[in-house]
Amino acid sequence: MFYLKSFCLQHQAENYSHPQICFFHVLFKGAALAFYILSSLFVNSFVIIFVVTVPLAALDFWVVKNVSGRILVGLRWWNEINDDGGSVWKFECLDQKSLARMNKKDSWLFGWTLYLTNLYISVTEKMMANVLPRLTKDP
Repeated sequence: MFYLKSFCLQHQAENYSHPQICFFHVLFKGAALAFYILSSLFVNSFVIIFVVTVPLAALDFWVVKNVSGRILVGLRWWNEINDDGGSVWKFECLDQKSLARMNKKDSWLFGWTLYLTNLYISVTEKMMANVLPRLTKDP
């Protein structure tokens, strides 16, 4: 019981070490998803929805790759071109000592926002693949 109580108090006192980065990480994900979901209520043009959603998703990708991924969880990746023109992907993460010092709340937020947005997109795509053909069939 003592262990559980001290564990809860320890994690309750822990705060985000990079609140601005966490905010923008969630903001860009939320902006892309919210616009995609809500835009069909106000805009009838698929082209406009697509043209606005793609840059929002690109901004989200850039923030995750270059800012929040690096600072919140210590991930880094890039592409290099060899002398013979081949493409080589490089992946880096922090060593174990540095990972142990990472803020648990920051890494939790990073991981769960990635997971939940991908889950939402997957469920929505499956639902659309099953529902849309039935709606367009002749009775």
